[in-house]
Amino acid sequence: MHGLVSETNLILMLRLFIMLSVIVFQFSHVAAQTNTYIFKSSADTYTELTGDIALTQMVFATGDEVEITALNGTTFNLFGKSWTMDGITKGILIFPNGLVEAIDTTGELMVFDGLFRSLDSIDNTSKISYKIDGAVGSKILKAQWKNVKIQSGQTGNFVNLQIWLYQNGIIEYRYGPSSVNNASGYTTSTGPSVGIFYSPSDVSQIYQKLWVYGLPPSLQLDSSKNISFPNISGVPANGTVYRFVPKTVAASVHSATVKDMLDVFPNPANKVLNIMLDEAPKTKATIGLYAADGRLLKEYALPANKNNINIQVADVPTGIYTLQYTQGNTTSNKRIEIIH
Repeated sequence: MHGLVSETNLILMLRLFIMLSVIVFQFSHVAAQTNTYIFKSSADTYTELTGDIALTQMVFATGDEVEITALNGTTFNLFGKSWTMDGITKGILIFPNGLVEAIDTTGELMVFDGLFRSLDSIDNTSKISYKIDGAVGSKILKAQWKNVKIQSGQTGNFVNLQIWLYQNGIIEYRYGPSSVNNASGYTTSTGPSVGIFYSPSDVSQIYQKLWVYGLPPSLQLDSSKNISFPNISGVPANGTVYRFVPKTVAASVHSATVKDMLDVFPNPANKVLNIMLDEAPKTKATIGLYAADGRLLKEYALPANKNNINIQVADVPTGIYTLQYTQGNTTSNKRIEIIH
């Protein structure tokens, strides 16, 4: 009897150990995930897709999705992970309600919400379609929702949207012509959901998230690892581009090093950052100040042929920030510190 009790206790202890190990693993998996994206809002002319493939089998106002099997064999670098689409365990899906998903049937999900809300057609010009552009290694999936209405919006509303998913992990939401009554009138409950997140398939927890909310163009970002997705209170204006860029891509778009391009002083700074470029840009450039969670705090235009600018930082809290210089396809980052 004594031996049996000891054996039973041992089994219970082993079970408890296994349960605790699973809990610790799950917690450490979430805790180890850091936000790998930064967000930037810009403007570009909205151009309707040509040569696109209409998803005629997709029904508006439903949640039924279509897998893009033409991407099988293509590897996308998303949220710091390489995903090769195979049509069996991993795939990319387009949904009728303004979103794209990358799924792993073994238990993971990546969501790209450009206008997540129940959508419907307005007339015979309404359609959902896609196109794959680019050469091998630099492909772009372009999904389009043309002339659709938001069911929670006002009567007669319409909107146009494209979601571009790059192989290197860049995600772009491109907003086209929309009705005037879509510019506002929504709440954080009824408005479109816009952002990206990475989670288990059941969304029981969040590994990474970068969510946009507020009334465009005055936006706020939420990168907290909670299951909360506040909405935007109006559809972004025609020509708006929301861009989610992997930090690794932003740091290596151009082969030139930050040290070669930027001279920032003082660093640490208290009231003013003085920025000098080794060479004046030949075309317009921008300099942005980003918080650690990817929020764009300040952005300044640097005119062509000018190689210096001063940024006021007296109103920026003490902390570590990223200064990003962008000109065309050239992007460079520099770590700075602000101390008050």
